[in-house]
Amino acid sequence: MRAFSRFRPCTITNLVAPLKGARAPSRVLCRPARTLPQQEKGNRRMLALASGVVLSGSTWAVSVNLDDLKSIPAKYKTIGGIMAVNLAIFALFQSKNPRTLAFMMRHFTCSTESMRSRPWTLLTSCFAQATPAHLFVNMLSAGCLASMVGDEVTPSQLLALYAGAGLAGSGLSLAHKVAVRNGLATLGASGCIMGLLGAVAVVHPSLLVAIPL
Repeated sequence: MRAFSRFRPCTITNLVAPLKGARAPSRVLCRPARTLPQQEKGNRRMLALASGVVLSGSTWAVSVNLDDLKSIPAKYKTIGGIMAVNLAIFALFQSKNPRTLAFMMRHFTCSTESMRSRPWTLLTSCFAQATPAHLFVNMLSAGCLASMVGDEVTPSQLLALYAGAGLAGSGLSLAHKVAVRNGLATLGASGCIMGLLGAVAVVHPSLLVAIPL
């Protein structure tokens, strides 16, 4: 027994019925049982290994995503930013909070009343849309037209064109309201889209555009 002192003896009496005429062994040599500290140490090693694999995979995924973002043309980043702003403002308009909705109506709609104290609504109203269909049609139109102009201008020029056309459209709309004494508030990117359409006509004068009826 001294030669096998590193093994822990395990009693198997009453576990199995001994054969007839055979003497049931009272002890058997077994592998040493792991102590609790050893088990915890093993669990920690496995957890550390799993965490390392997850972190390595996450780092690789982030690096791939960053590389993909860097390869996107600048014009699409600008267009995506414009769409994201419009979508965020539209989401805020859907708020059930009366204070939030009142704030959006006050600062993102243009009217003769708003121009007396909030002239910035000439621009902010161009990034607000009334309904989901309004948002979809305007963003689809703006995206298509901006992509056709984006190769001929820089991203800052494209953004300036979008915002400048929106300001011009809001100004004309406001002038019409004053002329007909209409105090209703308006919003939308129609002026921006008309400006982009005019830019497409200048950049691609021979381009044929099909308008489905």
